[in-house]
Amino acid sequence: MDLTNGLNDEQKAAVLSESNHILLMAGAGSGKTRVLTHRLAHLNLNCRVGISSIVAITFTRAAAKEMKDRLALLIGEKESKKLVCCTFHALAVRILQEWGHRLKLDKHFTIYSQEDREEIVKSIIMMLGLSSRTSVSKVVARVGKPVKEGPESAVLKEYEWQLKRFNAVDLDQLINKVNELFEKHPDVTEYYRKQWKYSFVDEFQDTNREQLELINQLNPINLFVVGDANQSIYRFTGARIENILEFPDQYPSTEVIKLEKNYRSTEQIIEAANNLISHNVTRVDMTLVADKSGEPVRVVRVLNQDAEIELIIDTIRGKSDEEHYSDYAVLARTNAQIANIRWKLKNEGIPTMVLSSADDPLKKNDIKLLTSYLDCIINRKDEMNFKRALRFPEPVLTDLQLQQAEQLSTDLSISLREALGLSDSEAVQIVAKFMDNLSHEILQMDNVIDALQCLIDELRLVEWYEERNLNNRITDLNEAKQYIAFWTERQINLGEDTSPTTFLKWLRIRDIHDKLLDDRDCVKLMTLHGSKGLEFENVFMVGMNEGVFPSQNTSDIEEERRLGYVGVTRAKKRLILTVKSKHMPAWGVERDVLPSRFLSEIRSRS
Repeated sequence: MDLTNGLNDEQKAAVLSESNHILLMAGAGSGKTRVLTHRLAHLNLNCRVGISSIVAITFTRAAAKEMKDRLALLIGEKESKKLVCCTFHALAVRILQEWGHRLKLDKHFTIYSQEDREEIVKSIIMMLGLSSRTSVSKVVARVGKPVKEGPESAVLKEYEWQLKRFNAVDLDQLINKVNELFEKHPDVTEYYRKQWKYSFVDEFQDTNREQLELINQLNPINLFVVGDANQSIYRFTGARIENILEFPDQYPSTEVIKLEKNYRSTEQIIEAANNLISHNVTRVDMTLVADKSGEPVRVVRVLNQDAEIELIIDTIRGKSDEEHYSDYAVLARTNAQIANIRWKLKNEGIPTMVLSSADDPLKKNDIKLLTSYLDCIINRKDEMNFKRALRFPEPVLTDLQLQQAEQLSTDLSISLREALGLSDSEAVQIVAKFMDNLSHEILQMDNVIDALQCLIDELRLVEWYEERNLNNRITDLNEAKQYIAFWTERQINLGEDTSPTTFLKWLRIRDIHDKLLDDRDCVKLMTLHGSKGLEFENVFMVGMNEGVFPSQNTSDIEEERRLGYVGVTRAKKRLILTVKSKHMPAWGVERDVLPSRFLSEIRSRS
């Protein structure tokens, strides 16, 4: 079957290449997803490679869904569902669920978020009496790093012990945990090497040391990595641009293929992007070439942020009948800028969606407590969430009862849950029996919606809110249930599991791009970092001032410039850059500010 129709020469070369190691340098808007899916289909249909012997790693879950959807059109939905296509974190969860028992981790393990980590660390510092010698921030900054003897070392040792005791994994250590598994158990590594002989890794420029180590451990016979060094923007999270720059040295037989033809943006937008990135010293020699012309890039000078927002509102209100709100995106350097813009747009009746943790129905406090309750039911060893459950929606034990149970747990070396059942107090035993009966009922359910509804009913949560006139929490509850129902529907469409266990794992490793799977017609607001991998007809890049963008806090001007390059190349038809005369910091008074150096760089090459 010919899968190269409509592809340019470089795209065809990438689809048909017989090299074992391929580095696809894919410029912005150059059709990399099409190449990836067509190569997958070519391997399957023309080279008789089974889809189950391929693993494809993407940067976001939304990107994984898009790949699977496109692949289904080429090889059929039934076959495409066999592809393991997910993020690094999702892959780590999958591996640990299958083989974590080798590290004494059972498959119902809990993933602790940064918030969970800080709560545990704080309690450990207090328990060890180290409040005057260290702090939560000092300890958290050293998680996963070698630490010499001292207060931080003592806290971290206790933290690791508690993770094991609670059958839990730190979110930021998920991939390290898999690498540990591979190192200690070579037969497990060999199992996956035999299973996944073909590996694809997208956004390779944003991989970190741990992710690269995981790929190296798998050491697939055929490795196809895709990326663009000019779009490496996550060094602050540990990403290493060196991973993509040094790939041909690591694999000397690598075939390097460049995709430089841009199918997304106009010639004027691409010229601005090429000009900007040319000022970087550390970069790949790539020059994007557009295939269409359009209107000039606009640089609009405004007095202050109020005037900036008025410009955005007036432009969106002036959209043509053929345009939709979703054709517009506002990109900013910080979340604070986005919050101000969102508030004004909302007041004007313009529908918006913020790509951040803001407005997240699953981040509301009571919803987090509800899912914590579910966590401790699925993972009976999870004492941190078990204690939260005992206080939700109101405490069911007195402080004294809880302290006595904890002491019994320590004395007998049993779990807190078991200790409750051995209590001399009839009231405590009633609580223990309620928890056991509820757990038994929920563990029979294979759909997270049913499990949550059962939990809500047994806790009489709605009635509890109604009795206290907490109508806003009922609204929060309904919004969360609607969101979870939407997640369940997506899972079913993807042929994936909808169990409480799967939901709880997803809840901890999801990314902000998951919001885009909700395709409501609204203006998208996001940071420049959040815009990676997206595209829009019309893009506003706001706050193009020195100290704002590039940020006054940056220590790497080249990464800031790459961030600007990412922002510019999100625009398909129209790009509007706003520069203020005056800027109001979060704290302080309005002051005069200079235009961003990036504005002059956009106009001419280095």
